[in-house]
Amino acid sequence: MIDWRVALVVWGGFLIMAVLTKYVSLGSLWAGASFPFISWYCYPDPVIVVLAFLCGGLTVWQHRANIKRLLQGNENKFSLHHKKEGGA
Repeated sequence: MIDWRVALVVWGGFLIMAVLTKYVSLGSLWAGASFPFISWYCYPDPVIVVLAFLCGGLTVWQHRANIKRLLQGNENKFSLHHKKEGGA
């Protein structure tokens, strides 16, 4: 990120989504989806906007399996604590 405003929206949104929902993939989807729009807002140059949409779209495309799991309710949540398996 070369602009603090872009970084704030993309990374800040990623962290907020991941912390609130416990889904890192949802935070990544936010980052991919918000990147083109904040880039367009900060730099309304057509070349930058097209490249931002390509990069953001690629990020969302790469997470299509995660989107399916989210919609089906099968996506794993992030946790710092490991569940103990078996007896004590």
